[in-house]
Amino acid sequence: GNGRQVLMVASEYARSDDALRRLLKDSGCIVLEGYVPNLEQIYAMSDCYVFPVKPGHTILTPLSVLEAMACNLPVITRRFEGLQELFADGEGLHFVDSDEELLQAVQALETSSTEACTRDKVAPYSWRIVADQVEQLYQELLGEL
Repeated sequence: GNGRQVLMVASEYARSDDALRRLLKDSGCIVLEGYVPNLEQIYAMSDCYVFPVKPGHTILTPLSVLEAMACNLPVITRRFEGLQELFADGEGLHFVDSDEELLQAVQALETSSTEACTRDKVAPYSWRIVADQVEQLYQELLGEL
């Protein structure tokens, strides 16, 4: 083979498509269906994260993309309004518009020696920082009473 192992963690959306699931499994893809405890372990053993879902089939800022970025993985994703408002393309984050661009981005990652800096991109949105901002707003509101 080509030395690649593709692992797909399937949502309810993908689980409803038996033909797709069979095609993936027949091509050698490992498909995990349903809830996956300790998902961070999947990210830790991954070389990159690909989010091929087309706009209109998920939320504007897919949380799994943020999780993968927090693990400092290179991320290849379709363009989503929420992601593009928060992040610029580059430093390990690659926005694509088509299946062909997605495959090209994966191939480019295989030959790239550039390290991803996606964790730095997503750091301003950590729960600690969000909690601090909420606390600051709360204190300001209390001061106005």
